[in-house]
Amino acid sequence: MKSVSLLATVSRNYLRPLAPGRCNIRAAQFRPATTHFGNEQVEEAEKEKRVHHVFANVANKYDMMNDAMSLGIHRLWKDYYVSGLPIGPTTKIVDVAGGTGDIAFRLQRRLGTGGKVTIVDINQNMLDVGQERARKERNVVTSKLEWVCANAEKLPFDDNSFDLYTISFGIRNCTHVDQVVAEAFRVLKPGGHLAVLEFSAINPILRPLYDAYSFNVIPVMGKVLAGDYDSYKYLVESIRKFPCQEDFAAMIRLAGFDMVSYENLSCGICAIHKGMKPLKAAKQAHFMAAAPPVRILFAIPRRMLSLSSNRHVRFRSSNPAHSIKAIGRFVDPIENDVMYDPGQLFIHKTFAYKGVVVCAFKCRFQEKKNNSSDRSVSQGRYYQVLIDRGDWGHMGFPVDLTSYLMDGTTRGEKLLTLINGMDCVSHYDILPFTTSERDPLDHDLFHRIFDVTDEGKEFKITMKANLFENYMASQRSWLAPRDVYREVTENIEVTVTTFYLGSSMVNGQLRHMWRYVIRLENRTPQDAVILRERSLKVYSLNNMNQAHGHGVIGKQPELNTQSPAFQFSSTVELAHSKGGHMWGRFRMERENGQTFDVAIPTVVLESFDEKSTGNMEKTAE
Repeated sequence: MKSVSLLATVSRNYLRPLAPGRCNIRAAQFRPATTHFGNEQVEEAEKEKRVHHVFANVANKYDMMNDAMSLGIHRLWKDYYVSGLPIGPTTKIVDVAGGTGDIAFRLQRRLGTGGKVTIVDINQNMLDVGQERARKERNVVTSKLEWVCANAEKLPFDDNSFDLYTISFGIRNCTHVDQVVAEAFRVLKPGGHLAVLEFSAINPILRPLYDAYSFNVIPVMGKVLAGDYDSYKYLVESIRKFPCQEDFAAMIRLAGFDMVSYENLSCGICAIHKGMKPLKAAKQAHFMAAAPPVRILFAIPRRMLSLSSNRHVRFRSSNPAHSIKAIGRFVDPIENDVMYDPGQLFIHKTFAYKGVVVCAFKCRFQEKKNNSSDRSVSQGRYYQVLIDRGDWGHMGFPVDLTSYLMDGTTRGEKLLTLINGMDCVSHYDILPFTTSERDPLDHDLFHRIFDVTDEGKEFKITMKANLFENYMASQRSWLAPRDVYREVTENIEVTVTTFYLGSSMVNGQLRHMWRYVIRLENRTPQDAVILRERSLKVYSLNNMNQAHGHGVIGKQPELNTQSPAFQFSSTVELAHSKGGHMWGRFRMERENGQTFDVAIPTVVLESFDEKSTGNMEKTAE
């Protein structure tokens, strides 16, 4: 009984499902996964078959239809796309979803007689058309082209094989877009480049006209010119289901790419996305894959913690020979108003990652009660923390959650810079422990911020003396949360934390930069829900901006007993320091297909101190 009571303190969400819940979990796991095929919801295996059928049907007239549908503009897009790629005389390129060779021929002409282009497509019909075209095209050296029929989600190439990965107007048709990006990361060499050309979210002013043309003209054109109405109807619908530019860029960052950017073409009808695989990516990938999600206690396939009778924190993995590791000893949580000191190690109650406190803050916490318009206001205790690298791959949210502004040019422009493995946590999320390891946390910043001293049976972690002055002055820095808002709708808890990053010149105009983190938690995780859509509105004096899309950061997370919570971060630019507000909703779907809306609390975005936003940048650097 004692061990059960100790386990009960770990996480109310993870430990709630006992015998009855286990059956529910297993049933959910074996339910066929679904995805979208245009506007239709289908099983994932069915989508792959249907997409294959679509491109088998359109292969012979694919390029002709591209000319007709875009009035020839697609050629200009592709020329511009290829002209901006880093291609040298010996560059080794893989062009995915490139069956008809339209991009590959442009790439090969830039290579000249050196280098090589490997064209990959899942549809042999498309490859056959491409090979026939290659024999007829002038200035194309066919010996420098290789044609491979393969799935973009599982490429038949070794790690670190290519200098450049291209994919144009194809990634939206893949079942798991995130897996395609992950495969691109795998097959690229460190320092290699990813370049994606894809339809995107058009300027809202032009959206009605664009939609009218897309939905009413293109399918009819497909019927007249290619004898296929349904295939072109799907191709139009698939554009609407693809993540918007910001969400897809976030997905690329999440896969591990650096220098992520995008450029809109023709008012956002399509966009070019780019990223570079870090030179140290091989080492990073090793850590990311070191502890994959596994099946453990209560049939929850996830890395979790348990307690032995002598209160050791332990983690479990899929390898029984190395499944349990003692990392320290729990200590009593602080219950009064005292804050944890920098260097305090802990386990996160909900996300189960190992972290260390960097700095502490008190900020305003506002909570809206159920069925009430009133908010209770109190003071909350929050911490900026570093997360152990071994937990990045399965902690349930993007690794690049934290960002700040760094001086970029002499014109007042600042660069938005990301910090991997950093989170802002509530005092009540922390399960503190002391360590018996000299290197208790794997993070690039850990030994630059902290000293570790041996005190016999345990090690003490303290902030370096030369950083303590910056720490004491950090209460108005970009690290400090401004406000925390919480609201619950139908047992889905939404928490929004805001951070003022400072001001920057953007295109010659002063802009105030805000970062926000939204966390969703299912208070009844046995009743699983999926986040299908999000709608967000930002108001600044007389200006209103709206963003609507499917899921968040390219994902549609499911909140269930395995993963009851999810969080993500984004930024907002405002023209004015005062009068900013943000609010919105999430559209959730239950297992029976029923949908309901969950409110995103209305938050205030008003900067009251712009002078000290850089106080802690030296610490982060």
